[in-house]
Formats: sequence, structure tokens, C-alpha cells
Amino acid sequence: MINAISKVTLYVNNQEEAKAFWTERVGFEVRSEEQMGPDMKWIEVGPAQGDTTVFVLYDKKMMEAQNPKVNVGHPSVMMSTDNIEEAYKELLEKGVSVGTFSKTFSLAGLRLGWVAAPEELIERINRRRDYNTISCGKIDDYLAALAIHSREALLRRNLKIVADNAAVLDAWVQSEPRISYVRPKAGTTAFLKYDAPVDSVTFCKQLLEKTGVMLLPGAAMDMEGWLRIGYCFAEDTTALRKGLALVSEFLRTFD
Repeated sequence: MINAISKVTLYVNNQEEAKAFWTERVGFEVRSEEQMGPDMKWIEVGPAQGDTTVFVLYDKKMMEAQNPKVNVGHPSVMMSTDNIEEAYKELLEKGVSVGTFSKTFSLAGLRLGWVAAPEELIERINRRRDYNTISCGKIDDYLAALAIHSREALLRRNLKIVADNAAVLDAWVQSEPRISYVRPKAGTTAFLKYDAPVDSVTFCKQLLEKTGVMLLPGAAMDMEGWLRIGYCFAEDTTALRKGLALVSEFLRTFD
């Protein structure tokens, strides 16, 4: 099952001021600070006593520019488990199914999720929600309810977007000699194996600085030599095609 809350992303107006507050006034330590291109920095802070949970201090304006759908007025929470498949199976066996509006429904800005469970558990969840949250946005709740009622139409639309973008990515991988991958059977992300004489962090930093394209280095997930790409942006695949062309242009510098 879930055994830890690993990261809580706080969207801040000024990263340096936020870092100073948490380190100088609260006594946290900087766990990680990496420059990710000329205008972006990744900062993690946490308790100095070695607790595993960290706060990611993410620039609010940067996130709004990268993904306007994200509601930066609320933190994002990342939970951890040693075995995601076993955790999911255990929840299902207990009659609990949980989900989010962010991925399948493509409504990340709502910052809401859903749960289907036995009535007694739902009652306990409602009490816990009332205890933790004064109120959620009524518009967000209303839009989420509309999404549930219209889920078949939304899923048809979104699955087509995934398929169209996946086809663009696959065609690019087949044509790019320095990239290979295992084609994903589902989802909106993929791991790319790259052929270049630099580590994945250096690769991603240089790619961002020179082209403006941001990929996640495999080293962040103990998969050095790989890159993580999110390839589903919109019905119009123009941005994806342009970004992949820029990656190819960058890869040519290693020929």
C-alpha cells in the first residue's frame, strides 16, 4: 500500500524568497537545487532530520506557462509505494477504486479526484474531507460532475488524441537513428533510449538551453541513458512535431 508522501509541490511567486523562508525561519535544509535552463530552477527543501518528504518549490508563473490547466492555487501531492500494482490490487480487493480527473479526463485544472467504494468507507471519506477542507470550489465540483456524466464522450475524444499523438511520436522514433524505445501500449508518456556521450541530466539541460524543449532525465528515476517524454498535448499535433524536430536538431550535434 501507500507508504509515504514523497513530494509536495508548492507553487510560489519567488523561489529564492520561498527557499529563504523554509530554510532560515523553519529550519529546513535544501535537499536539491538544480538549474534547468536559463529561466527555470528545481528546488527541494525538507526537514533537516532526514524525513523523506520534501517540498518542491516550483515557480508559479513557469507552471502557468508550461501547463495552463494546472491549478497553481493548491499544492500537488506525490505519494509513494514499493509496489504500485500490488497497492492497486489490494485497493480493488477491498472494493475501492480511485482516480483523478487530471489524466484520463484531461481536466488537471480541477485538482479533484474520484473514489468508488463501499458506502461505509465513502461516509468516512466524506467526514475526513469535511475535517481537512473547509470547502472546494463549487464550479470545480460542478465541472467534475459534468465530466462524470459525459465520460463516454470525453474518453472517446481523449483516446483519439492519445492515438494521434502516439502515432506522431512513433514515426519520429522510427526515423531518428539516435533514439529507440519500447512503444507504449497505453498512457501518455514514454521512455526514450538515446545514443549520445553525455549523461541524461546534462542532455536535458543542454536540450532545454539550446532548443527550449524540456524532457525529464532518466537519472531522476534510476534509468540513466533514458529520457521521459510526455507526448499528448492537444488535438493539433503541431507543437509535438516541432518539439521532436528540435530534439533531432540537437541530436545532430553528436553526429
